[in-house]
Amino acid sequence: MRHLLVKLIAIGVFLSPSSAMSHHSGPAVYDPDNIGEIEGILTNLLWRNPHVSFTLDVTDNNGETTSWLVEGGSPARLERRGVVRDFLSLGSTITVAGQLARSGDARLRVTNVLLPTGEELLLLSNTYPLRWDTDKAVGTEDLGIDSETRSDAIEDARSIFRVWMFDFGNSSAIDSLWNEDYPLTEYAANYRRDYDPEKDPSLVECTPPGMPTAMNMPYPLEFTEVGDTIVMRQEVMDIRRTFHMAPDASAKASMQTPGLMGYSVGHWEGEVLVVETSRIDWPYFDQRGLPQGKDVTLVERFILSEDETRLDYELVVTDPATFTEPVTLDNYWVWLPGEEVGDWDCQMFDPIREYLIEKIQEG
Repeated sequence: MRHLLVKLIAIGVFLSPSSAMSHHSGPAVYDPDNIGEIEGILTNLLWRNPHVSFTLDVTDNNGETTSWLVEGGSPARLERRGVVRDFLSLGSTITVAGQLARSGDARLRVTNVLLPTGEELLLLSNTYPLRWDTDKAVGTEDLGIDSETRSDAIEDARSIFRVWMFDFGNSSAIDSLWNEDYPLTEYAANYRRDYDPEKDPSLVECTPPGMPTAMNMPYPLEFTEVGDTIVMRQEVMDIRRTFHMAPDASAKASMQTPGLMGYSVGHWEGEVLVVETSRIDWPYFDQRGLPQGKDVTLVERFILSEDETRLDYELVVTDPATFTEPVTLDNYWVWLPGEEVGDWDCQMFDPIREYLIEKIQEG
């Protein structure tokens, strides 16, 4: 029988790229400063986006067994650095460490896994330090792109029309779109105070986020020209945005049906792409409990660096329901020659879905 080894350790850890990639916000559900370690038997496993998810049967000193829900990074990121499903085997005994749920329930956001082979597996992000005394590590490096693929991408690149990614080499750039403080209306401040992510019905299924949440996803995105539009495609949730570039596009905005991505009208100011978006039907400003009003408007600027290796992003949000004045956000992406935008192939883990539905019903 395996024993519960939960150890609450107040330590500082790097924020993972997955904190932004989550279908819901990792920091809202899990406490990055409250680290637990458990050992148990792997009983159920789903290797699908948005998260690697599994259950671990953990037996305490009294012989009582608890089934823990464990979430890791997404296969989309893990497989890019050589981490595949075969590393985890049903019925095996493993030790995992990670961020405990703020609710106090038996849930954990796994960062490190000690496998039966003695190897240590990084299952959320390769920015986390190794935890155990082993010289065998898996998932610490990113896979390279072969030189031919890279050369072809460099030759074909033009303006912003290429593949971009968060700068994972700069820990301060991860999840940095959002500000720490906002000029909130009384309604928004109260909403954020009372928001419980575990009672949010949008988290039960693979629901794509709307704007502007969709612009803070740490997966490849690319821009392509299609007639008199520019299409921005993201890997996460297979998000598609269309920027209408025709001269009469602005006049059509008020006639559009509101949707997750809203209606976007774009124009060029030199090499800078400027996009104005309205008609957004998405109730959240971010993934941390801030609401969004129906009259929100966004102005985005995509600014290509002189050497064309970086794309700076500026977003001005005007939302009288949430903010007492316009709010400016910014971030950037880096060019990854040869990288591709893949398919998301999302599926929620049944035990997590059942847990969330139970929480919603309790509320």
